[in-house]
Amino acid sequence: MSEGGRLGKTASVILACLLTALLLPVGIASVIICALGRKEADYNAEVARALFADDGWPPSLSIETDQYYAVMRVRLEDLTDAWTDLHKDDPYWKAEDHEEEGLLMKVCFYVLFYKNDREFEDGDYASFAQIFDGSDTVNAAFWQLESCYGGFGDEEQRAVRDCIFLVTTGEVPPPECDASPAFGRWNAAVDFGWNRLPGNGDGPEAVRLARSRLGDPYSSERRGTGRYVDCSWLAKWCWAGVGVTLPGTAAEQAKQLKEQGRCVPLSDLRAGDLIFWSYGPNGRYKNVTHVGISDGDGRVIHALWSAGKVVESRLSDVDKIVLCARPCESDYN
Repeated sequence: MSEGGRLGKTASVILACLLTALLLPVGIASVIICALGRKEADYNAEVARALFADDGWPPSLSIETDQYYAVMRVRLEDLTDAWTDLHKDDPYWKAEDHEEEGLLMKVCFYVLFYKNDREFEDGDYASFAQIFDGSDTVNAAFWQLESCYGGFGDEEQRAVRDCIFLVTTGEVPPPECDASPAFGRWNAAVDFGWNRLPGNGDGPEAVRLARSRLGDPYSSERRGTGRYVDCSWLAKWCWAGVGVTLPGTAAEQAKQLKEQGRCVPLSDLRAGDLIFWSYGPNGRYKNVTHVGISDGDGRVIHALWSAGKVVESRLSDVDKIVLCARPCESDYN
């Protein structure tokens, strides 16, 4: 072999060693991060079941060394006692007949005060429990939590939903976006009135909120972070702003509204009504692929993938509309 050949081979070996030295730590770090992620997910799952599913403290966790969750469990027991005391004069009331409300109450308490690292300063468990005792819908309970305590927005509601899904199914919650065909499983797994719609709401205000997002960038994967939205998240966000909680995908929104008798004819669209289109089969409810918000005057505000942002335009593709619905029952003009 010539001197030049030997030098070239030596250089190749050195380069390969350098690349290995550079990339090996990255690979090891990736494996460690993935392992830590799985460990954290398993840890959170065990804690959730221990706190909310009455499975007992998992063997991998120690009450003595993990005072945070030990204290949380005691607080939840105090909350449950306060909830039961609200009905001490009612001989027919039994906590086991209201397990769904009790689970929702405890999960909301956990998310609001402990997941967000907030202090429950006044210790007034009875007032907190009263919210879930007097609300006829989950929407109403969420609205009262935000009014009384603040800091209970879309992110907190999503955390509550995910925790309940985990406890009731034992599975990791599916992502909430139109790109996730599995999200429809959430409504089926957690079907205890979560999405019963209230009778009140403000369609014109929902339109105003939608217009405040004009020009915001489109991203199904990054929706809800920064200013990113997709079509269903925009509809969900606008109606959440007036106290109405909708599911997280266009197909699930259409299904919920249809099942709860909120459909309206295309000829009777009012401000805030939702319009659902199907541009092809996708295996979801009515093959819904897109949703927009009517302004009640022939225009629609929606997050368009093709435009890459939120736009307002004349109502079009009428032949592709599969459903129109009104998320509230108020008789507004």
